[in-house]
Amino acid sequence: MNGRIGFSSGWTALVLSMGLALSSGCGNEATSTQPPLSSEGQSGLASGTDTLEGTQRATPPVAAISSETTDLELRAVPPPDKGTPEWLLREITRIRTELTVQSQTDPQAADDEIAAQRRAQHEKIIKLARQVVATTHEDDSKVQVFNNAVHYLSDARLELAMSGDTEQAQLLLEDAESLYRRDPKSFAAVESASKVVDLARRKAEQQGKQSPEWCTEYANQARLFAEKFPHEQNRSALMLLTAGQFCDRSGLTDDARGCFAIIRDEFPDTIFAEQVNGFLRRLSLIGQPLELAGPTIDGGYVSIDQYRGQLVLIVFWASQSPQFRQDLEQLKVLEQSFGPEGLNVIGVNLDQDEGEIDDFLAEQSLSWPQIFYSEPDKRGGRNPSARYYGVQTVPTYWLIAPSGAVAATPGDLESLSAEIQALADKL
Repeated sequence: MNGRIGFSSGWTALVLSMGLALSSGCGNEATSTQPPLSSEGQSGLASGTDTLEGTQRATPPVAAISSETTDLELRAVPPPDKGTPEWLLREITRIRTELTVQSQTDPQAADDEIAAQRRAQHEKIIKLARQVVATTHEDDSKVQVFNNAVHYLSDARLELAMSGDTEQAQLLLEDAESLYRRDPKSFAAVESASKVVDLARRKAEQQGKQSPEWCTEYANQARLFAEKFPHEQNRSALMLLTAGQFCDRSGLTDDARGCFAIIRDEFPDTIFAEQVNGFLRRLSLIGQPLELAGPTIDGGYVSIDQYRGQLVLIVFWASQSPQFRQDLEQLKVLEQSFGPEGLNVIGVNLDQDEGEIDDFLAEQSLSWPQIFYSEPDKRGGRNPSARYYGVQTVPTYWLIAPSGAVAATPGDLESLSAEIQALADKL
């Protein structure tokens, strides 16, 4: 992982588009809650040089005060002196409890009323958390308090950013950069940077179909997190895995491949490394010989090697897949139009129940050989071929040239038909 240690250059442009994309945008109303910037201009987050490594990782971020704490539990603990960092954290906890209670007890409230209340409460949390940060960042005895404040601050910024507040999205990024410069191995730096990834993820999930840039940004932020925090191996690998899978499903092959390759190369000892090897095989299939063989549901055996010199369509499918059911009639037309000499089909079934498959095959009169394992632990997503190639969705189509190499991995039947015709014309 070489290159600049920084955040994605596309971030600012994307966050500026958030207010236009979301109907519930908060504008810049959070400005009035911001304390003055620190002397180095780091959005109010001090950038001291004290090292908190070890101390900060010894305890979770909110061990001292949980967001689930009830009023009764708070009253059972002697209250800290008013105005102290501990008292401010206690106030934050009370506000967070109010947020939870309101969402559960007032379901009839208008959406805009609820949004306004939540915005005001998140702004209060930001103001209080920044006060805690300002008074504890140089006090080694207050590491846990500082960590809690950073956790609450970044969480509130994230929620406001998701509601359309572009300023809070940018401040979330600036806080993460400041904390990274302060101590790149600290809990606070990791926590704040992870919220930046979370924002990109949530925006990709929310707007990825309309704005693929957010999907790419999600992958970028996951890669940058792994680059900045290589000591967070499992967390980095998981972020890369989920970002890669999201991009894979969205058709952003290069972004997906980039995320998976980092896991393979930089985090080979994590539990995710074997899984991404399959994804990378699949994403690099074009032009490569296919390795595919297995038992069929009727007790036979089929191998792609049996079809050398012929055109073959591989179909990963499941009987409960709505898309496969929708595609099925057109698949039958394709098979019939090219005939047994022009196109052979091999199915790889990913169902769990053998009886359901038998009924489906009889109902649909499918004559293709179907790879299916008698062992329950090799069915569904655990099918050896599906695992070897990291197949994530059904149906999945692969077109195999007479040479035995993968000629195409079309994403829909329209492109599949064109690819088959192009190869058939060459036979």
